[in-house]
Amino acid sequence: MEINRTLVWPHQIDYIINWGEIHGDIANQTDLMNLLNSKADIDHNHDDIYLSIDGTAVDSFKLNNKPPSFYTTASNINYDNSESGLLSTNVQDAIDELALNTSQLGGIREIFKSVSCTLTINEVSNTIINNLGQINDVELILPEAKESLTFTVIMGSSSPYQFKIKSNPNDMICLIYLQDILYLYGIYGAYAGLTSVNKGESIKFSTFKSGNKYEWLAVPISGQWISYNMYYGTTPEPLSVARDYLAATTVGNYALFGGGYRDYYVYSDTVDAYDTSLTRTIPTPLSVARGQLVATTVGNYALFGGGYDEAYKDTVDAYDTSLTRTIPEPLSVAREDGAATTVGNYALFGGGFGSGGSHTNTVDAYDTSLTRTISTPLSIAVGRLAATTVGNYALFGGGSGLSNVVDAYDTSLTRTIPTPLSVARRDLAATTVGNYALFGGGRPTSNTYSNVVDAYDTSLTRTIPTPLSVARDYLAATTVGNYALFGGGYAGAYKNTVDAYDTSLTRTIPTPLSVARTPSATTVGNYALFSGRIIIVDAYDTSLTKTTLIPLNTSNRVVYAATVGNYALFSGGVTAYAFDLSLTSLDANPLCNTRTDLAATNVGGCYALFAGGVIERTNMNTVDVYDMFLTKGTVVSPLSVGRKSLAATNLGNYALFGGGWGSTYMSDVDVYYIA
Repeated sequence: MEINRTLVWPHQIDYIINWGEIHGDIANQTDLMNLLNSKADIDHNHDDIYLSIDGTAVDSFKLNNKPPSFYTTASNINYDNSESGLLSTNVQDAIDELALNTSQLGGIREIFKSVSCTLTINEVSNTIINNLGQINDVELILPEAKESLTFTVIMGSSSPYQFKIKSNPNDMICLIYLQDILYLYGIYGAYAGLTSVNKGESIKFSTFKSGNKYEWLAVPISGQWISYNMYYGTTPEPLSVARDYLAATTVGNYALFGGGYRDYYVYSDTVDAYDTSLTRTIPTPLSVARGQLVATTVGNYALFGGGYDEAYKDTVDAYDTSLTRTIPEPLSVAREDGAATTVGNYALFGGGFGSGGSHTNTVDAYDTSLTRTISTPLSIAVGRLAATTVGNYALFGGGSGLSNVVDAYDTSLTRTIPTPLSVARRDLAATTVGNYALFGGGRPTSNTYSNVVDAYDTSLTRTIPTPLSVARDYLAATTVGNYALFGGGYAGAYKNTVDAYDTSLTRTIPTPLSVARTPSATTVGNYALFSGRIIIVDAYDTSLTKTTLIPLNTSNRVVYAATVGNYALFSGGVTAYAFDLSLTSLDANPLCNTRTDLAATNVGGCYALFAGGVIERTNMNTVDVYDMFLTKGTVVSPLSVGRKSLAATNLGNYALFGGGWGSTYMSDVDVYYIA
């Protein structure tokens, strides 16, 4: 045998030796032991972790005193099923389970889900989910949407109970009907489900890429599947009228949203009230329809003051804890875009824009009997400021003219001027959590946005906590439990970000609003509510869990659809995507501008046309066209008149776009055909 040189680890033998030659029966090991003994200068031995000279593997505790053959038997090897979703706990059973499931349904596994649970990635990968045996409401929560996930839900048994598939808070479910090309609405953390179940009803789910992430597409095959977000088994109602520039406050067991703009130059007098169970009622409307009003609560009254409806308003409407409306003495100065808060027994309305658009520094105070007095004015005249209360002080801060001044009023309405804001800005928001009044966001210049948060304690000492995660203005603020929330806003585009600050001023970032917007906010019971601009209401509880109150159907579209060739095409806003006949998703080029309220149809089956719409308040006449290969171009001739909210259809080789809103209601019809 060839002589080799081997290094043995120091704790065994601490030097290198020449092995020499071994003769005779190697299995006996006698020659080897003699060779080692003759070469070693010191004694050595084999401890318990090694086999004895005549030992076998079965004697080693390393194998748990089991023969090696034990570990070549798959049923003896443990299996971790926490990721796969399989039931098996050893390798052999896992192999058998996979083989059994794969043999069913032509390679598609069938999974039975008759009770609520969270689905795993494995359970939504080329599977059929069956409700067989359902005897209660079932809620299945989807895992995070990832590439190439697809599954079909089939009702194996009828049930009077609900069956719902829910996305996680960061994913959207888009529910469509291909036969009608109808896009209902996509909401983060929403459901697609049945209010009751009939045997054979089914729906197909697939993931598709949208921007830099994946979302869920749900296509009903049979049954009345709807897209909604449920709360305690019911569908809470949205605002009765979609509107923005409204005001919100809380009185007794009701959160109130009042006034606002329904459309440009169309003002609302509607008041929506939500109780602590999020049930909506509609009390007596405001005495005057108006937007850009402000609201606060004193004693048993919620007060809505000021506003604008082609003229500055001094009207004050008061609602008691039974939602009965009274009309107290008006503000001393008619105005819009002021601020309101309450300290002690006084509701204060300060600042704003008055006659001729000039700033005012007037502060009106209403006591718990709704008697009005006029307090010491603000130190400077400002509008678009923010207000909140901490301890015994009502604070008014910031405002137009890029003010950093903070005015403080105590419970006797004595005014002091604490340390100013760290950054002068307007269009900011304010709320209070624990012992801190917070002023967040705003606009420090005409073309920049702020993420600064200034905090004032009960002694009016200012600190500067972690800034907002996104700089923005026109955001809304309220407090629920131990969290101050700043939600929505605008910074070149509408934002859906929500920042939360606890009583130690530690910032977290909860689930965003379901729709980016400039909302109003208030709190009722254990819920902070954000609403406005559209009829959807987002509710955050004391653990920052979000519930979205949406209608079963909504006219507010974020995506518009048409069919071209073998593709269902969705476009509008900033994204575009398509689905082929196998429901495979493809990215498509977006519209040439980010507009909404447009209309879509096809012509001759060869081209999909997306026409009109609005960007902010500018009506568009653009027409985008996609061919059968999803190649996008722009029609040479735009609409004859820029307009939004128009309608579209096709007739033979003609695409027709009619009506809509331009500077007024339109009767125009534009026709496109294939030359």
